[in-house]
Amino acid sequence: MKRIEHLKEHRSTFLLIRTDRLGDVILSTPVARVLRQHFPAMRIHFLVRKYTLPVVTDHPFVNRAWIDEDFAIFRSKVDFLH
Repeated sequence: MKRIEHLKEHRSTFLLIRTDRLGDVILSTPVARVLRQHFPAMRIHFLVRKYTLPVVTDHPFVNRAWIDEDFAIFRSKVDFLH
């Protein structure tokens, strides 16, 4: 944990990518709460499919939600890495 202690003071952004099914998105939402507890200054974003957007849009620990269509270029680069 020592290597990530500096994140507590910095306003970093963490992107949670869940472009799979609704249940997977729901099961991932507690991660936002844990991140917020440990890193209160961190911005937490979710990248999801359009139909799962309501799950994270008004989530109290999520700063912004992105629809996966907005990241078509990003996704192609991630696919390249796999």
